[in-house]
Amino acid sequence: MNAGIRSFRTTPKRKEKRGIFCTIGRCTDCMMIVDGVPNTRTCVAIVRDGMQVKTQEGLGSFEEKKGEDK
Repeated sequence: MNAGIRSFRTTPKRKEKRGIFCTIGRCTDCMMIVDGVPNTRTCVAIVRDGMQVKTQEGLGSFEEKKGEDK
C-alpha cells in the first residue's frame, strides 16, 4: 500500500481486481503469492527483509522454486 500498489489479486471468475478490505485476515481480498506460497493473507503477514511478494491471478497455485531438488 505504501508503494502505491492497490490491487493484490484478481478474482478467478470475473478477473476483477481486489485490494484491502477487512485488514484483519478474515476476507480473502489481500491474498498474494509470498515466497512462492499462494493464498497468503498479506494484511496480517509479518514483513521481513527479502520477501518476494507477487500479485495473485485467480485461485493461485504453488510455483516450483528454481534450483531446488524434488
